[in-house]
Amino acid sequence: MESNIPSAHHHVHQHSPERLETPERVHELNPAATLAKIGFTAGQVLCDIGAGSGLFTLPAAHITQQTVYALDVNPAMIAAVQAKAKAADLANIDLRKVEGQHLPVPDDSVDLALVATVLHEIPQKGPFIREIQRLLKPDGRLAVIEFHGKATPMGPPSSERLGQDVVIALMEAHDFSVIDQFDLGPNLYCVVFRKA
Repeated sequence: MESNIPSAHHHVHQHSPERLETPERVHELNPAATLAKIGFTAGQVLCDIGAGSGLFTLPAAHITQQTVYALDVNPAMIAAVQAKAKAADLANIDLRKVEGQHLPVPDDSVDLALVATVLHEIPQKGPFIREIQRLLKPDGRLAVIEFHGKATPMGPPSSERLGQDVVIALMEAHDFSVIDQFDLGPNLYCVVFRKA
């Protein structure tokens, strides 16, 4: 199996669509309300990076008539989103498999990039963040959802977590500036950035 993800991050491949949609996780992430709070509106293009089972992809596709890019490394996740999109009769979801470090989305094409519980699993964060910079429009925004830095009822071990201050420092080092931040619940927070 060829992968850029080192063996220390083997848990990346263990997520199943079902595991990503436990009632507790769905309730806390509250995708439609969270997208609204981030400021995603009709007429905007969204890129869901590490879309997983499509928890944010499908609500986003209902909100906008524009393209919603759904990217994932896992073909099973892409197939799951494809089936849901078909069942919901949503034609504006563009599913793309990620190979290596390149995100297969055109330059300057995205209003909002969403990285939900994915950043802590990316071994090489610098190239990943530069790719997000590339695909965002000049006034584009990035929303990062991650687990609180401390131990919580749900989520990865503390050693793998990225607290809010860590994420902000990382993004500011890559020319993003914070425009909003809020807690989603006991396990998760969201920080919204703009290209600086």
